[in-house]
Amino acid sequence: MLVLVALLAVIIIPMLAYYTGLASSAATGTAAVGALLIFTRVQYLVDQDWSHRRMDFQHRMTPTVLLSVTIALIVAHAAVAWIYQPFDAQHFAASLAPLALILLAGCCLGNMLHNATDRQVERAIRYCFLFFCICALGGLLGLSPPSARPTPKPVFPFNEPSHFGIIFTPFLIFCCVRFRGWARYAVWFAGFLIAASLENLTLVAGCGLAALAFVRGIAILPVLALATGVGMAVDLSYYLGRVDFSTDNSNLSALAYLQGWQLIGESLERSAGWGLGFQQLGLHGTDVPAAQIIFAQIGDSENLLDGDFTLAKLVSEFGVFGVGLTLVFLRLWWRSIRSLRRIANGANASAVETFAISVIAGYFIELFIRGEGYFTGSGLLLIAALWLMTARGKEAAAEHPAEAEWHQAAGSA
Repeated sequence: MLVLVALLAVIIIPMLAYYTGLASSAATGTAAVGALLIFTRVQYLVDQDWSHRRMDFQHRMTPTVLLSVTIALIVAHAAVAWIYQPFDAQHFAASLAPLALILLAGCCLGNMLHNATDRQVERAIRYCFLFFCICALGGLLGLSPPSARPTPKPVFPFNEPSHFGIIFTPFLIFCCVRFRGWARYAVWFAGFLIAASLENLTLVAGCGLAALAFVRGIAILPVLALATGVGMAVDLSYYLGRVDFSTDNSNLSALAYLQGWQLIGESLERSAGWGLGFQQLGLHGTDVPAAQIIFAQIGDSENLLDGDFTLAKLVSEFGVFGVGLTLVFLRLWWRSIRSLRRIANGANASAVETFAISVIAGYFIELFIRGEGYFTGSGLLLIAALWLMTARGKEAAAEHPAEAEWHQAAGSA
């Protein structure tokens, strides 16, 4: 039950705070969830006998060391960025507290999953998937309560389908990989039907990622048939408008995505490749063409602070180091997809490991397609997944041959 409550809190609270207007972004809600996870885990450790405490479980560095090293590197990078360009020190300092909470909370959540049984994790994720389906059905029926930030298609507690799709993807991947026979195709089709009904490209991309993780050989034919059948019944002009990234396109979603790529180029040029510094994107304005078109259309800026997708923020703020982190992630992502395909084909793997790998594979959506910055529920899940997988290392790889290649890549990265 504790695992289910923790996962639901990570799913619901960050976006609920934004939906209700209690916060201007997901960061406040994510930090609140982080504080709750840390408190819960510390309380658990206090109540346990010392011989049963497994906070580090063969990890080379403790959560405290991880936090200290991360903040030290970020501060050192920001100090150099401050010398050569405008820098908002107050915004930077204020962002360190939620960063600390989310890093520590990710370690706590990873430890919680590590200590849970396979049955507990599997049941919790299935209930979460059911919760997502109920949310989507409510959104389709127009049952979402009024939002503090009205949008055409809210999916309570998510302000828009893209927010829903970002964190829904790893749970969809897990269920598609763990289920067997017709059940996995039924689950995948339910996800694809939700994506088509809500008319959301982020959700469609998530379904494509899930298919990549489990479909192989002749099985691709029924998947293509289902996708084609649904595709013929929906209005494709919506999707075509969102993949046209020319400045002649008036679609705000496409312009915001184009703006993200232009922000990367502008930031690298302004900083000579070093990056603007942690949490500095958009604080000092921009001259990129897409931003000017967006401002002319709506009289305001759109997605300047988060870049529309996390890669734009990461590379803009950390320059060549952000590029390096992206390449490391892509390596882990590819290893994750290969591991998931082996697990789907019958290779031995625990539910905890499968979920961790699904989270890493699913984060591709937030990094490259649609993101809300660093401090999100899916970002917290990513930290937990990385902490869990890198902690278990060679022992887990020996127990589950399907994960040997993934663990080797994670260790070397």
